[in-house]
Amino acid sequence: MGFFDRLNGSANPDPFAPRMPEVDPVADPEALFTRARREAAAQRSIAIVTPGRMVGFVSIPQKGAVPEEHLARVKALLPSEEPLKIAFIGYTAIDAFTMDKAKAIPFLGGLIGLGYAGHDVLVFEGHPSVFEAGVKDCGALIVDGAMTPFLQPDWAVTAWRAMRPGGRIFVHNRQTQAVLPVICSSSPPGWRVSEPDGEGSYVNCLLLTLARGPVGVSAQVVSGAPLPNLAELTTDPGELEWISGLPFRYDQLNSDAVLRIVQGTSGMTGTLKANLADSAGRRRPVTFEVSTIPAEMGRRGIRIARN
Repeated sequence: MGFFDRLNGSANPDPFAPRMPEVDPVADPEALFTRARREAAAQRSIAIVTPGRMVGFVSIPQKGAVPEEHLARVKALLPSEEPLKIAFIGYTAIDAFTMDKAKAIPFLGGLIGLGYAGHDVLVFEGHPSVFEAGVKDCGALIVDGAMTPFLQPDWAVTAWRAMRPGGRIFVHNRQTQAVLPVICSSSPPGWRVSEPDGEGSYVNCLLLTLARGPVGVSAQVVSGAPLPNLAELTTDPGELEWISGLPFRYDQLNSDAVLRIVQGTSGMTGTLKANLADSAGRRRPVTFEVSTIPAEMGRRGIRIARN
């Protein structure tokens, strides 16, 4: 009987609704996942482990079949100099897969892309009985955000303990398709979603930091100069904790790109109206005043102040 031929008999009225399914016990989960990865590599596929502990495979395109610009976007998602062992936690109930694999796991295309880029990708449901074995020695764990309510309460802490040193955790947002990093938090449940790296995310966080501060607080951005460190723009303990978890590598961010995002190609000054979003998806309208400042050697410089 084929992988997608055996239904699990679920009575759930919505077969695609994420939940933690009942699973068949397995005596040696590490052996199960090792075998699944080995067979997937032999078939140039990603491995899908079902709640019934069947192992299925989704093929990866042959080399040269994916345009380089598409491959570059995948590599930017998870930069690495070497192939990574990746685990993805998603809804793998076989009845949902039978009807529509991509609807069951909305990030399936991204996983295929990661496999095409050379990474070793395995998908499973994240049940507590096999969770640690499924993420053991992984360099990256990606979790379908719709599955997080059904995971064990300490799933992130358990994953960091079981993964290889420096292993990274991400959450995929089904609504926005964003893949955002997960970081430790001193507040329950011990983790939170952070921001992606890059100039666009930096601008959003810069404006959020200014918006949360007192009226009149400002920051300066100068062409070719280091960007303001957000931790220097506030003294609020809560804000500093949030900033400490941001991924920005300030020495690699481009101040000219930040200027273009803030001012556009026209070099806009005056009132800037922004609708800012935090990691929880909450949005708030805020206005800022953007003005030019003197800069050396013909550089362009601006001051951004909260109104």
